[in-house]
Amino acid sequence: RDLYQYLKLPLSLFIFAICIESLSQFFLLYDQYSTASLSTYSSRFYNINIFAQALIASLPFIFLFRKYSLTKWAKFYDFLILLIFICIWLSACRSVWIALVFFFGLELIKPLVFNRKKIIFLFFTSLIMTWSFKTLKNINITPTFIGKEKSQNARAVLIQKTIQLARDNPTGVGENKFMFSIMGYFDENHWTDNIVQSTASPHSEPLRILAENGLGIFILSMLILGF
Repeated sequence: RDLYQYLKLPLSLFIFAICIESLSQFFLLYDQYSTASLSTYSSRFYNINIFAQALIASLPFIFLFRKYSLTKWAKFYDFLILLIFICIWLSACRSVWIALVFFFGLELIKPLVFNRKKIIFLFFTSLIMTWSFKTLKNINITPTFIGKEKSQNARAVLIQKTIQLARDNPTGVGENKFMFSIMGYFDENHWTDNIVQSTASPHSEPLRILAENGLGIFILSMLILGF
């Protein structure tokens, strides 16, 4: 409990600060820094996916802090949760969007911190404010989101080729040899920058194990991990 009290305020203020800083970047530096390869709204975080994942990972702790906070701090945590929601929507990180919706659904089904009206209010207010921020910046679809559409297409091709690679090599191509092995499954006409950037991994740990270590190790790993 002492550790909880010690970490509560610093962690909360740290997350609050980076959310505020990121949103300020969205309004002040978006035009200068935002490209298909950078964060939607912040020059400070080159890998927006990791930033968004860190935010969603912090959310259970912030909910816990909110649940056991004094009344005078409750509004602060409500505001912080709203900021986290907004930053996650602006990140355009698909996996974290899914995690946030799942998190919202769990809280809606069995409220642990808020009543249903409060969590619904925070969730949909964050969506409305995100849309408002994009409207103020005159952004229909952000460059990062366009980049993610291209990335999604590239990953779909990469997954198909990875499955083909695994089918051709049932015992695996060897540890850390995925990148060199997958190159032979593309010709120059279909070799895009997105795929070049993705070849170190198929963006799926189960698929990587299947391709590098073979079907037997893949089945064993899935049984151990509980997939």
